[in-house]
Amino acid sequence: MGYFPENAPRRIDNALKERRPRSAACRGAMPGPAAMCGLLGVRVRLAACCGLLCVFPIAFQADAAFEFRAVGARPGGLGDTFTGCAEGADGVFWNAGAVAWGKGVSITGGYERPFGMAALDAHAVGAVASTGRAAVGLGYLEYGFSLYRERTAGLTIGTRVVSRLGLGVRIRRMQLSVAGAAGRAWTAFDLGARIVLSPRITLGLAAWNAGGQSVDVLGQGGMAGVGFEAVRNVTLLVDVRKEAGRPTGVSAGVEYRPARRMMLRMGAGGRAERLSVGAGVLHRGLRIDYATLHHTVLGLTHRVSLTIGR
Repeated sequence: MGYFPENAPRRIDNALKERRPRSAACRGAMPGPAAMCGLLGVRVRLAACCGLLCVFPIAFQADAAFEFRAVGARPGGLGDTFTGCAEGADGVFWNAGAVAWGKGVSITGGYERPFGMAALDAHAVGAVASTGRAAVGLGYLEYGFSLYRERTAGLTIGTRVVSRLGLGVRIRRMQLSVAGAAGRAWTAFDLGARIVLSPRITLGLAAWNAGGQSVDVLGQGGMAGVGFEAVRNVTLLVDVRKEAGRPTGVSAGVEYRPARRMMLRMGAGGRAERLSVGAGVLHRGLRIDYATLHHTVLGLTHRVSLTIGR
């Protein structure tokens, strides 16, 4: 991230002092090799987390809390490019205007370990019930560890105004917990639209924190994406994303279906820079996806997700 708070080292030291085991019988004893290795590991993880996450409360930070987080291994394999192709339960996290596509109930859940760091583990689950014209969805996203944790619960409502246009709104309740500070919570809303330009081309538009709620603390931005079936069984995707206080990022991906129940994916993106590959399998309305993303500096991120229904 672009900003490392000045008080981060002090917060790390205080957290370590609180977590360090004490013994009444051995107050002057030196810690053993195992304890030293464990202490060093905790320091490294905390320092990395403070560099990647904002340390709250800091009103003038360059990186806000609750920024947009890409959810799902299918988008992950496409370089986190999915705004124009999201449908059903995926729309709960990507594009509120896309939830009305499909019919019946769809459920998705995913797990992610960014850069191999357990302290940044993220869990998400979403569900949508759709009539084919209107839909309602619920979503929950959580990531962090004992010293810093973000939780987001959302309600999404979408409708197809006409057969080729869907509009939606998502209301989010966000809770932030930081060791040594009082927890805080906010409510914000997101907007989305999905447009079917032709049977082969779809366009998606999304804005998060559209009302500008506490933008000095919370993330705000928007994105636009297009999905295009170039040839049979090959889909190309491009997204443009802009977050407040950051340069515009562009990502692209390609999804190929070598067989009716198998999908292969690859993608690339900037801001943050990443290369990705992934695969998915389908069986009777059940889809299992896996993706690995390589950040040019921080290394590998693994993602897995399960989707039931469309």
